[in-house]
Amino acid sequence: MGSGDIGSNGSVHYSISHNDSPGAPGHYKDSDPIPSGDIGRGSNGGKNHPGTFAVRMRFPDVASATNALNAAIGTASTVPNGNGIYVTCLVPVVAPPRTDPALNPFYEINVDW
Repeated sequence: MGSGDIGSNGSVHYSISHNDSPGAPGHYKDSDPIPSGDIGRGSNGGKNHPGTFAVRMRFPDVASATNALNAAIGTASTVPNGNGIYVTCLVPVVAPPRTDPALNPFYEINVDW
């Protein structure tokens, strides 16, 4: 079991945790000092989603993607203190496992900033 968060706060902050390990759970937390104005632009201007995080999700086919995105709309709920909404999209795991998870086809979820 695990989870992760990626967000902005003057730069990009991220935290990844997994808690199925014996003993203390694994945890990685850090930040990318990229200025907020460069998020989605890249240091050389080579990205084309300024001011946004780009989230790529892998699905087995168009129907699965359409169903998951439509279902995500139904999960919309207010962020505590009324500052926006959360939406959750379920992305299926790859089956069967690849010999190297970084090989194409790529990971199930990718976040670009």
